[in-house]
Amino acid sequence: MAIVANLVPDPVPTHTVNDLLLLYLSDFLPLKADITQYHHRKYFARMQAEFGTLPLDELTPAFLRAYRDRLRTRYSPGTVRLYCMALSAALQTAVQELGWLATNPLRQVRLPAPAHHHVRFLSEDERPRLLTACQASLNPALYTVVLVALGTGMRKAEILTLHWDAIDLGRSTIRLLQTKNGASRGVPLPQVVREVLQRWWERRQLQTPWVFPNRSGRKPMDISQAWENARARAGLTDFRFHDLRHTCASYLAMNGASMREIAEVLGHKTMAMTLRYTHLSSRHTAGVVERMADAFLPPTKERRHD
Repeated sequence: MAIVANLVPDPVPTHTVNDLLLLYLSDFLPLKADITQYHHRKYFARMQAEFGTLPLDELTPAFLRAYRDRLRTRYSPGTVRLYCMALSAALQTAVQELGWLATNPLRQVRLPAPAHHHVRFLSEDERPRLLTACQASLNPALYTVVLVALGTGMRKAEILTLHWDAIDLGRSTIRLLQTKNGASRGVPLPQVVREVLQRWWERRQLQTPWVFPNRSGRKPMDISQAWENARARAGLTDFRFHDLRHTCASYLAMNGASMREIAEVLGHKTMAMTLRYTHLSSRHTAGVVERMADAFLPPTKERRHD
């Protein structure tokens, strides 16, 4: 007589957060822009260290709300939002592409509102303090990175993911093929920045495409700690690396650049982003109006020469 065995189905494998993030990093993230890859790799490394071994089905809305609140104690609302959006992209892939989750639990978590535009730029006495602190940094690249940011208005990720073949020192330009808004743009290099990059090229020790590589030469360096140390030594408060971009734009406005010219330098798609610097160009604008009045409007009685 045949014996019928009780067939017990194999248990469904439980995927962890690490499983998802590693797969997302290898198969899905490379399809995105270099800048997005740079930020997401940084965010995911911290998530893996904090809760990477957690099974995906334990990544509940309640857990994610608590995680959001922990982030709030360390970062600005805008940065918290970026962390959550990066994780949400991976979770959405688990739903739509992998079938590992039925729904995206972050859809049930209220994210911080997008940050209000904040214009903070270096004052005349802050600028030399910061540059001196960067020159004294144990990270030999920090001064060059900061000077590139001040002289070009490029974003941190655009600078750190820069390849040498994008820089034309002879023509004093950088060609960015992938930017935050998806469009390529050319960035003019002022002489002081070009000379600093030329010296950095001459001193390079690794044969790597990255302008600012890490020790292995296989990916960009992380300047976070070096930047924080230099900022502290310079005595700067309420100042982020991104404010170097605001500083470049503010200096342009105060030196007579038009809003359209500033938009072209920064790579803004719309003028709305650039108009935050309008008040800084008021003195230049007043001068333009005064020169127009002198040329075309009748003089006052006090100015009339009979």
